[in-house]
Amino acid sequence: MTIVSGTGDAGSINFSDGSGANETKGIIQYHHSTNNLTFYVDSSERLRINSGGDVNITGICTATSFSGDGSALTGVESWNQQDTWLYSGG
Repeated sequence: MTIVSGTGDAGSINFSDGSGANETKGIIQYHHSTNNLTFYVDSSERLRINSGGDVNITGICTATSFSGDGSALTGVESWNQQDTWLYSGG
């Protein structure tokens, strides 16, 4: 599958469960102007990976890298202690 969009636009894969307000509930979107990959859940942005590889998880943290086993975050810019980071090493 190839999704083609202009250099100032975004290409998207949309997930829908109806029409109207429920028309698009989940989105995977690549923004060409900023080179960000963004994931939306229940119509709200939840995760963004920028062109430098930084990861922002909405409401939880922004970090420059995660260890392969989930045991460490490096370059953490912010952390919301009220939220819980879950990792399943499965």
